[in-house]
Amino acid sequence: GVGFKNKLPWPHQPQDLRHFKQLTMGKPMVMGRETFDSLPGGPLKKRLHIVLSHREHRDLEDHVNGTYVFYVSSLEEAIACLQEYPEYNVVGGPRIWMLFEHLYTHACITMIEGAYTADAHFPPQLLQGWIPGDFVELPDAPFSKGTPTCRIRHLTREPNFRRIETP
Repeated sequence: GVGFKNKLPWPHQPQDLRHFKQLTMGKPMVMGRETFDSLPGGPLKKRLHIVLSHREHRDLEDHVNGTYVFYVSSLEEAIACLQEYPEYNVVGGPRIWMLFEHLYTHACITMIEGAYTADAHFPPQLLQGWIPGDFVELPDAPFSKGTPTCRIRHLTREPNFRRIETP
């Protein structure tokens, strides 16, 4: 699973959070409203947040911290916001990953050792057509002894990949 009650389902993982920061710093992040609302400290610094939502919201521009939040109500609006960026991250949740499925050619999956209760899950059908890279174990952060092992796997696939629906 990827979430439980709008939070991460596993214990605090400094190495995973550090890796996420490294992947997303300075790049736009596309997410749903629930994922955005789950960010513990609010919008992340030095990143553009494109939030898909059907609710009315106010955009945020914090030029001092390089933090921007733009709300959009459709895939087309989100794509229009991303036009000038060569790279962006689709960070979730499950409906957003499904919506953007045909647009991305690289993915990074984090796997946390253990069994956790979850009410949000990565859609397994999205794993079709990917070429998996090797697992890489993220090193423990100082003073984080006893945290579960955290591994990542980078995946690639051909541009414009279309998943074949099975009945």
